[in-house]
Amino acid sequence: MLDLGSGTGGLLVAAARRGIAGTGIELNPLLWVYSRVRTWPQRRLVTIKLGNYWQTSWPEVDGIYVFLIARYMLKLDRELTKRLARPTKVVSYVFDIPGKTPTKRLHNAKLYLYDGSGPTD
Repeated sequence: MLDLGSGTGGLLVAAARRGIAGTGIELNPLLWVYSRVRTWPQRRLVTIKLGNYWQTSWPEVDGIYVFLIARYMLKLDRELTKRLARPTKVVSYVFDIPGKTPTKRLHNAKLYLYDGSGPTD
């Protein structure tokens, strides 16, 4: 899985405890350091990268999690459509992706399916 804006790494820790490998991309150096320390026990399954996820390459994954504010959701949709080369599940916490209908909703999380028709590199 990929966590865009992984913050303190809490979601990646929870995923790793369930045997799910994950990569987080975090822009804030303080949060990056904190999350590296926090995820150390799960280091075989968790990678935290320091960087801007709009400008950083993304690993090929089955699922992406994001908690963005509304004004960036259209940009996210364009990036997902452009970057994803295979079918991928995307979970957005709280905010909707404009023009997309979630496949499933659970509390404040929305599941979207991207078909992966973007260009292959």
